[in-house]
Amino acid sequence: MKLQEKEILIERFDMFYKAYPRKVSKNQALKTWLKLKPSEELLNEMLEALKWQVGLKTWENKQFIPHPSTWLNAGKWEDEFDSNLMVQEKKKSEKEILLEIMANKKRKMGIIK
Repeated sequence: MKLQEKEILIERFDMFYKAYPRKVSKNQALKTWLKLKPSEELLNEMLEALKWQVGLKTWENKQFIPHPSTWLNAGKWEDEFDSNLMVQEKKKSEKEILLEIMANKKRKMGIIK
């Protein structure tokens, strides 16, 4: 891996780790990240998934939040949204989340600011 490529991957990892709600085993998560070599597009998918996953009932107690390396290895960003699993007070409607995701995609494409 070229130094420049590694630096870009580490910058992306820092963005991911900053957004991830459980700050444990950072070095292991970084190793997993470097194996995955996520593109900017994949990083954005991960961040979008984290936006709704932080509201999961199972994530209310930090001990039930997967370690970041586990989350990455399991491909948890590909999990399907299920509003029935959300904490009521943090719960956004499925429509709100989908609209937010669509708006972010349009921003990436330069359609809206």
